[in-house]
Formats: sequence, structure tokens, C-alpha cells
Amino acid sequence: MWRRYKWFIILTAIGMIAVALFTAHHFLSPKKPVVDPAKRAFVLTSLHESQRLTQQGIAYIQQKEVVRAVDSFREAINVFPPNNQAYEFLLKIYLATGDEQKVYETLEAAGRSYPAFDQILKAVDDASLARIPMSKTEDVYIAPFRENKKTAISFMFDDGETSVYSDVMPIFDQFAYKATVSVIPSQVAAHSGDPFRGSWAQWKDAADRGFEIANHSMNHLDARKLTPDQYKTEIDDAKALIEKNTGKRVSSYVFPLDSFSEPVLRHVLQSHTAARDPAFLRLAYNMTMDIMYGGPSFSVDSANRLVDIAINRHLWLISECHGLDIHSKKSYKPLTKDFVSTHLAYIKARQDDIWVDTFSAVANYLMIRKGTQVARKDIADGRAQVVLTSGVGMNDFAVPLTVVLKVKPAVPGNISATTADGKSLKAWNCGDAQICVDVSVVGQPINVTWGQAGQ
Repeated sequence: MWRRYKWFIILTAIGMIAVALFTAHHFLSPKKPVVDPAKRAFVLTSLHESQRLTQQGIAYIQQKEVVRAVDSFREAINVFPPNNQAYEFLLKIYLATGDEQKVYETLEAAGRSYPAFDQILKAVDDASLARIPMSKTEDVYIAPFRENKKTAISFMFDDGETSVYSDVMPIFDQFAYKATVSVIPSQVAAHSGDPFRGSWAQWKDAADRGFEIANHSMNHLDARKLTPDQYKTEIDDAKALIEKNTGKRVSSYVFPLDSFSEPVLRHVLQSHTAARDPAFLRLAYNMTMDIMYGGPSFSVDSANRLVDIAINRHLWLISECHGLDIHSKKSYKPLTKDFVSTHLAYIKARQDDIWVDTFSAVANYLMIRKGTQVARKDIADGRAQVVLTSGVGMNDFAVPLTVVLKVKPAVPGNISATTADGKSLKAWNCGDAQICVDVSVVGQPINVTWGQAGQ
């Protein structure tokens, strides 16, 4: 590993002095408002300790002590989260060792802090990702995403800011895409015209237009600090209030501050079908990437690059966003209208590979898929019969699952698919020697024919 990354390590070490000066300037510049002396001292102390830990991690790499190096870089980030080099070294280690999920978790952590995300993302190169094997598929399998798309993307706008309704949603409408907006019921304006928080009238209109309105808790409290007595107000009452005002069922829960608690998650899933929580996401689909968009160091090029990675690695990309700066109100890591329109245009140009939908829509597909098995598959020349069974006692699916069959010849024609009682199903050629069928029934034989057998 030292030989592979020798120049990366040397150049990064040299560059740390410049980064240290830039970071100190960013936090302590006299052009900014006066900083409390105690806070100034804390920042400098944290910065120096993080640099020391990074140098220690570099030394461990040189000694081929990878585990200790990882621990040092992680601690460097804990001490001073904007430390770019620590993230970059972690990414290089995880790429070299083939730990793909840790790559995405590291990017997620970088997105939630204030390092230079654009620079960090450059450490993830296509060649290194391509060396990590992808899971093999059977001759008949349930596609990870609807219509056998290569990736799914869910845009989520937290906190219910007015700019999302007034400036962002019209752009999504232009591209015929829908997103999820999580609102804080106690902060929703009682009438239209609030300069920063959206109103119930706006969120009802958004829900009527197909956008998902999710539960972001009643008062945006840290889940780790909630007592069981607070669960009803923060989760259940918030859900009921959103449903009363939008007229739509609330399916998704978004943890405030991205603070997670297993007891709270268990309570949430009693009344919600999906939650933006690492445990739930890994349960639904083990290849997810939940990245916070926005801010000055997160460019549209980075957003587009994440889409490319998601396509190539078949990820569920969850794009966490907030809103746009409005007047004197500042959004957290704000976006711009140009960013949104440019990024959605990039996605639209790749629509054959990308399924864009709300958080609950993708989560529901993935959870149904997880509980479903291919119980029988009989494939012969020009004919196949497939039976799906559900481990959760379902008789049919609210949304169809896309079943993929690897068949011969390479480009089958005259494709047909029917249930045992003769109902036609959507079936199509979805790649070289592949047929896709949208299946919504459980336990019934699905008969598929193609080529001469389909005539």
C-alpha cells in the first residue's frame, strides 16, 4: 500500500501546511465577526491535534499498520471534522482494501461537516471502484430497482422551507420528477406568506401534486435525548397533524439532526413504513449512499459525479438537501436554482439508467423486494415459468417488482408474459439476453415466452 500511495502521501503531507493556514483563516479571519477567545483557542487546539493524528496515521501507513492508521484518521476527523486529508486517506484505504460500504459512509460523514467536499470526492476514482467485485446475479432475480434501472435517486428537502415550495418544486415539475419534503409541524406557518417556513396550504398543494410530505418530528429534537414519554408528541402527534393538514398518509420519518436511536426507530416503524436512518437503510438495501448536498464546497460537478458512481455501482442515492437563501434568512448548506436545474438536467439525460422517486416509493419497493423470493424458475428455449413467494404473507404487491430473466437468444423477440389466469403483464427486452417482467402477484405461476415460442 505504501508503494501504491507513496506520492499521494508525500504530496498530501506537504499540502497540509497550506490547508492548515487556510482552515485557520476560514475560522479565525479578522474580517469575520469577532470570535470569542475561548472558541478561538479551542479551534486552534483542535486543528493542531487533528494534524498530529493525521501525521500519525501517515506514519502507520508507512509501517503497513492499516488498522491503526484508520483509527488515527477517524480520530483526526472526530477532533476536527473539516480535516480534508483525513477523509482522503480513509477513502484511499477503503478503496485499496475493497471495503466499498466504508467508502460511502466516509463520503456521508464528509457531507455532514464543512470540509472541501469537492476535493475529497476526487479521492474516489473509477479505476479503484472497478476493482471491487460486484455481487453476481442468478439466471432469474428480482431487480434492485424498478424497471431494472441501474440506480435509484431520492431527493429529500429537510425542514419545510418556503424556498423549496416556491423555487425548487417548479424545477422538479419541469423534469417530471418528485421529491420528499420533511416538515416540522410546530414550525409550519399557520398561513401563507411566511418568508422562510412553508405553510400548510403550500404543503397540501405539494402533496396533491405528488410530492411526498414526510414527518421530521414535532419540534426537531435530538432523538438520542428523547424520553419514551416524548415519543407520542414528537412522532405520533406530528404524523397525525401532517396528515390532517395535507390529507395524505405520512409514510416516511426523517430523524432531526441525523441523530439516530434504536428505541426511537422501533417506535417510528410502528406507524411509518420508512425512516431515514442507517439501520433502516441498510436493512432495505445494503448499497446506499446518503449524501448531504449544498454549501460552497459542494459543486454541481460533485453532485453529477455522485450520480455516475451510483449508476456504475447500482446504489440507492439519497440526496439530502435543505433550501435556498431567502432575504435575510440563511438555509443550511444552501442550494441555488441553477444548481438544481443543471443537476436535474444531467439526471434526465441519463434517465434510461436512473429511477428518480420519493423516499417512501423507493423504500417500499426495496422492502417488498427484500421479503420476496423466486420460489420456482423453469427456463427452456423460448419459454420460462417463474413463481414468487412473499415472506410477509402478501397476496399481491402495491407496486410491481421487476423480475429479470437471463435467456437465449441474445436479442429475444415476440416477448409475452401472463399470469396463470391469463392476465397480461408488462414484459420487455431489457438488455443483451435479458427479459424484464413487472410482477405484482405472489404464488401464481408467471408464464413468459419469447422468440418462436412467443409467436
